[in-house]
Amino acid sequence: MHPILFYIGSFPVRSFGLMLMVGFIVAILIACRRANRFNLTPAQIQDSAVWIIILGVLFARLAFIGQEWKYYQNHTNEIFKLQMDGLTSFGGLLGGAIGVFLYSKFKGLHPLQLLDTIGVPMLVASAIGRVGCLLNGCCYGFACQSSPPGVSLSDGRGGTLLGPNGEPYFIPAQLLDSALALFGVLVITQLERRGKLPQGGSLGWTFIAYGLARFTYEFIRFGQSSEVLPGIMLTHAQLAAGLLAFIGLVILLWARRRKAVEVS
Repeated sequence: MHPILFYIGSFPVRSFGLMLMVGFIVAILIACRRANRFNLTPAQIQDSAVWIIILGVLFARLAFIGQEWKYYQNHTNEIFKLQMDGLTSFGGLLGGAIGVFLYSKFKGLHPLQLLDTIGVPMLVASAIGRVGCLLNGCCYGFACQSSPPGVSLSDGRGGTLLGPNGEPYFIPAQLLDSALALFGVLVITQLERRGKLPQGGSLGWTFIAYGLARFTYEFIRFGQSSEVLPGIMLTHAQLAAGLLAFIGLVILLWARRRKAVEVS
């Protein structure tokens, strides 16, 4: 793994932060190409991206600090680190959604225009971000004895991370999440091309795809905040992912019902 790719002077350029930035740029480019379909302009996409990224990263960081508060209350000097190595995707989604609604309100747009436009790009950005997790050596899968399919991870002290029974490799579960997200992109874009999605439909399917991908990925995720809740055998992330998929289903049903009423 390569958590630090290179240095600019004494400043380390971390693989996770770089891939996150690449994901943002690619998502903006894709969203700009999709803008006309949803009666927006590339300039509006670029302007809204500032709101979405700033609030998304801020809330992703705040959610991570809250999640790991037992650590940060004893390491307060690390709370305001500029390196993007402590973020949560669900916090980022919340912050990004707030950014969309604020920008839409100030510009007099319908939020669904923007949300439908950025749904597919968001899944692409998520897939790229998981590659950053792989390079960073976090969010990995279960330990195993062979490579392939396993990969070797650093323990952060110059050695090799070992599994609970001394296994030298770990399943690159991050790539499963990436693959599932990209499959969601394929499905949604096909539905869009066939004209089968009402306003809000792309957003609904995006939430369903993201939620199902994350829910599935958590079954083989082992590294970092994958604690299983007693009694239900699911992680906190799976509960959040299941809720997100359910919200997506509700949005999809509402959008279809709304379209049916308008047609009638």
